[in-house]
Amino acid sequence: MQTRIFLAIAVILILCAAGCSSSDSGDNGGSASSLSSSVIDYQSVLDAQGYKIIDSVTTGDDTGYLAENKAGKKCVVLKGSAFNMGYQFGRLMPEATYRMTTEYPFNMVADFIGFSKESAPGLFDLIFKTANALCEGAVKDRSIPSYLLEEMKGMAAGATDGGFKVKYEDVLLVNEGIDALYSIILSGIVPALNEANVILKNSESAGLVKIEDGRVFFPKANLSAMGCNGFVVSGKATVGGNVYHGRDFMFPTGGYYHKLALMAVYLPDDGLPFVTLAAPGFVGLTTGLNAEGVSMGVDVVFGAATRATPGTGCLLVVRDIIQNSASLDDAVSRMKKLNRGVSWLYVLADGNRSTKYTNGIVCETGMKEDIDGNEFTYAPDLFKPLEKLLYAGLIRKLEKLPKAEDGVMVRDQNWVYPESFEGVQNFDGQKENIDDLVVATNHYIIPNMAFTTLTPLMLFMAGAEKKTSKSVERYDDLLGRLTADGVYGHIDYDTAKNLIDFMNPNRNTGQSDPWNGYYKVDGQVGGHHDIFDNTNLTMECLYGYYHPDEPWAKIDLKPFAGTDR
Repeated sequence: MQTRIFLAIAVILILCAAGCSSSDSGDNGGSASSLSSSVIDYQSVLDAQGYKIIDSVTTGDDTGYLAENKAGKKCVVLKGSAFNMGYQFGRLMPEATYRMTTEYPFNMVADFIGFSKESAPGLFDLIFKTANALCEGAVKDRSIPSYLLEEMKGMAAGATDGGFKVKYEDVLLVNEGIDALYSIILSGIVPALNEANVILKNSESAGLVKIEDGRVFFPKANLSAMGCNGFVVSGKATVGGNVYHGRDFMFPTGGYYHKLALMAVYLPDDGLPFVTLAAPGFVGLTTGLNAEGVSMGVDVVFGAATRATPGTGCLLVVRDIIQNSASLDDAVSRMKKLNRGVSWLYVLADGNRSTKYTNGIVCETGMKEDIDGNEFTYAPDLFKPLEKLLYAGLIRKLEKLPKAEDGVMVRDQNWVYPESFEGVQNFDGQKENIDDLVVATNHYIIPNMAFTTLTPLMLFMAGAEKKTSKSVERYDDLLGRLTADGVYGHIDYDTAKNLIDFMNPNRNTGQSDPWNGYYKVDGQVGGHHDIFDNTNLTMECLYGYYHPDEPWAKIDLKPFAGTDR
């Protein structure tokens, strides 16, 4: 009798254990999301983080939630297939999705190119027509992962069912359009140039463009409107060896972004759970952190390693990598496979040191190039014969350095600047000499990539180096703050958070501070400031306004992902 009781208890315990355990995680971490869907009480999780659910929408077996905290900061929790997550987002915030996909793009483009539709309707329409065609081309050449296109379609359908007509093509433009615009400006190539000749000639007379050797220059373009600052610290730099990733994302608000941005937790059927600072209409990410502790952001850079077709846009690159990469090794490998067409910097961190890299890396990238030898690294076709002769010595030096692989070069925390380029004019070398720290702003540091900024078009766009020098100034200042006596080696979460907030006007009141007056107290936050704790899977963001008491919004990803990490 006693034996049978023991056996019955054992069977019950085994069944309970089987019912409570997760299935094999697989390569993409999808099971973590499935586990979350079946056992987590999201209201309790949101309550614990200060959010109350104010709306929900169910698609099939999955329910998405819209929540809000006492400060009025919102958060969405999206679950299921790509289409369903897109539908949930669009249906939960239909009007905001409409504003961000129909009105915001016009305002944002005006911020970038330096003139409005009202001042130059023909040129403005030409740019939008070209950008839309480039976005459609990226779909046709399969540069955009199909699941992200499905999510865009779901978002348009959800917003439309919510009473605001949103077209899939408009969602596509918001997510791919930044790279379409940059491919025009950084390559200087306007497709169908002959057909657009009259408009461009009239615009040249008005000083809005400059045409030289078949390339179009945009003298009023403000590409630094999408500037950024970032760092990754770990090991001896931090208290307890934790990994912190700071991210200051500068982005045009277009009258909407600062009001409509919100925290978002994604629990996809396929891939890893992740958290991001999102905006309605966005399927791509400006930044994010996944359940394996990998975080990522993107920084603009003036680079001639840009082709006239955008390929996989930077926002979609970040999204695809965050959702599908369990380590920095995975992330770099995945980046190399994506058909990228535009020059960007990507800063990534990982709570676990990878097998190949340190905890933090900067990927200095250009277009994915399939030509053997990666000739784009030296951008020879963009230099005139006399210029090639002028740079012949530099090119010989560059030829002795490692080449880019698929348009990607990696600078991690222990990367060493080549001695042959120390002190070379127009090459702003790496100034980090500590193995637990990496910093990036908006200029290339690896010489092979930096050389692509010396073409006539890039020098023109950089405004005779004025914009590049601002990037170097921010880089120097941020590095100095991170390595100051009493800071390096003592960086904890709050210190890291304060460091990435270094340009906040409420902090910079002294006349000697280099950023005094750069932003205005009570003005709009152009983008967001973020701090990731990659060790403990949290993300905290400042967005909205630079009010002295503006609250940050924080999400702990662990309970959503069903992990105790």
